[in-house]
Amino acid sequence: MLRKLRTSVALLAAATLVAASALPAAADIESDDIVAATPVGVDAFIMRPLGMLTSVIGISMFAVSAPVVLLTRPQDIGKPWHLFVVRPLRYTWGDPLGSH
Repeated sequence: MLRKLRTSVALLAAATLVAASALPAAADIESDDIVAATPVGVDAFIMRPLGMLTSVIGISMFAVSAPVVLLTRPQDIGKPWHLFVVRPLRYTWGDPLGSH
């Protein structure tokens, strides 16, 4: 148990150091050129794995909702498909790192 706790704390510390390494790069930007964006380290190590998890959950939610939509309003099947599947997959695999 203690070994698992030490490993978890070490992983959290490593992720924090990686995320903090992107902060000095933001200090070089003048105040007029500030763009709201997620640091690449945070995006790569925290947000993208969460995006993968969201993709899996979204696909399973679409699998549950698709039969109901197909029975009631088959012309609207694209709406849950886009919401539950396309958007999480596009964020996880298509968008550039740090673009959000």
